[in-house]
Amino acid sequence: MHPILSDNKRLAVYLAVWVAAGFLLSFGISRWYSIDLFGSFLLVVPAMFVYGEMNLSAWFVARTFPLGKKNIRQILAVLLASMIVISMLWTALCWGWLLILEQLFSVILFPQKIISQLFIIGGIGSQLYLISLGVSYLMSTVEVSRNAERNAFEAQLLAQSAELKALRMQINPHFLFNSLNSINALISQGPEQAREMTTFLADFFRKSLQYGSKETITLGEEISLLNDYLAIEKIRFGRRIEIEQEIDPSALSVPVPPLILQPLMENAIKHGISGTVDGGIIRLEVKKKQNRVFITLENPFDREMPPKKGTGLGLQIIRKRLETIFGSDGDIQVYRDENIFRTVLFFPIRSL
Repeated sequence: MHPILSDNKRLAVYLAVWVAAGFLLSFGISRWYSIDLFGSFLLVVPAMFVYGEMNLSAWFVARTFPLGKKNIRQILAVLLASMIVISMLWTALCWGWLLILEQLFSVILFPQKIISQLFIIGGIGSQLYLISLGVSYLMSTVEVSRNAERNAFEAQLLAQSAELKALRMQINPHFLFNSLNSINALISQGPEQAREMTTFLADFFRKSLQYGSKETITLGEEISLLNDYLAIEKIRFGRRIEIEQEIDPSALSVPVPPLILQPLMENAIKHGISGTVDGGIIRLEVKKKQNRVFITLENPFDREMPPKKGTGLGLQIIRKRLETIFGSDGDIQVYRDENIFRTVLFFPIRSL
């Protein structure tokens, strides 16, 4: 549908512009051809009002024959034909209206000969139609550009959504693999602990599946899930692992992607606590600063111990998820200071 006809306000403004143009043209015709000003108004303004509606057809011509997509000769032929048809209709309309006014008021509004009258009216109509065509092609180009941008944006959202789902599917198998290895290690050392850990693992997966089916959860829910994970790991490491948490209460309601902290804690334990003789303290800090959330995780590590082999999948997934959701506004950074490994994750506070 025509963008002007689809909106009554646009149509009213459009016709008002044509009427205003009619008044201006009336002044010009009255001056150039020595016609009575009032008679010029009666002749031109109603004709321009009707011609404005006729010129809406220019938009359909521009949409059907876009520049650059069809043979230029074919386009020029169509434009010429449409201009001739519309101009002839306009000429017949104006000349007929001129005869009616002259009969009604018993005056001669247009003293020129009939041929001159038709030539002048047709020439004005042709120029106005060409202007309408130019505006219509501009509108069509803008509309095509907007549609292309919208389609590209929708395609990007679909791609990001598919990518995010694929990344989220990698998290649970990764954690399950490491947890089963932990249970396997405990079976021979402490069957009761292995059984307890299996129960905790089942509870963790029940909750993770519940949260994982959502696009977002609150940071409070994410930390609750993280504490369930820590309950599993504490069975394995016992007193070797201690947890300190400093959580800004105002940040607990912030929406976050589910299962985004568990890989960080997993790395802190696997590459930090498990590599030290006496274990240590893992410190989790959550703060809000200038409409952003900063999550810092610190863990000790033994600089003398060779680094453990790993795919680095956890950090890769988190960085990719942040990039997919927040673009350049979210990221994860890692630091090494003496025997402390620090991971800082940050992202803006906004609805996801």
